[in-house]
Amino acid sequence: MMNKRWAVLGIVFTTVGCSSDDSGGAKKSTLPLDGMIHSWVIDQDKKSVPGVEICVEAAPDIPCVTTDANGIGDLPVPKNQALVVTYSKLDFITKRRQLFSDEYRSGGLGVWVLQTKTWYTQLAQALLAPQDFDYTDKGLVGLSVGTGPAEEFILNTDHSGTTFDLSPIAGAKDPGIVEEKFQVAGDLTVVGCVAGCTDGVVGYADVPPGRYRAVFNTPNKTCTVKAFACADATPACVELEVVAGTNTYATMSCE
Repeated sequence: MMNKRWAVLGIVFTTVGCSSDDSGGAKKSTLPLDGMIHSWVIDQDKKSVPGVEICVEAAPDIPCVTTDANGIGDLPVPKNQALVVTYSKLDFITKRRQLFSDEYRSGGLGVWVLQTKTWYTQLAQALLAPQDFDYTDKGLVGLSVGTGPAEEFILNTDHSGTTFDLSPIAGAKDPGIVEEKFQVAGDLTVVGCVAGCTDGVVGYADVPPGRYRAVFNTPNKTCTVKAFACADATPACVELEVVAGTNTYATMSCE
């Protein structure tokens, strides 16, 4: 079994912290920004990544921020909203995080791993993919289930037997989509697993852009959808927008 690193993340909401707003004061939001996404962004080698732009997608009234020299960025956001938050920097794969802006509360830093394009090429080789992942015309998806704060999502709870189903809202599923399940160690090392996975994490590559639905199934747990619920009210189901060249990530709270 090959050891690999994957998109491990935590997003923590707090009401205090230094802002990395690089708007120069020219851009002011008309929304009540009474929440905060408090992020420490690191790369695949666990090194801080300065200069990462963090934005709320399709929300021009909310100023973007940029991570400082320590890879830390605080993004003020409105509470109780379904948001898509993007993390982007040149030579890295942009990540899009679908979340509800009041679902977590914690006093510490949340960690988001932002990997380089080169890392994804190495991952494709480690997965014995017939060719590199397609970042020009297709996208990636990461899904996980969890309980409690985001920084505890993957490491502290057994989600054995969790299954996922990612399918387009309309049309047939592309047979070329690459799926891989993972186990996450305490040092953020990720090991691919076929059966007996306990973490409830899955990744998809070479996903054609478009609207998708992801159904989570966790044995003996009840999953609660807090944002992006499927329009047909399917339980434990969220809708995703897959964008070419990016990695869209969504989680499900299952207790």
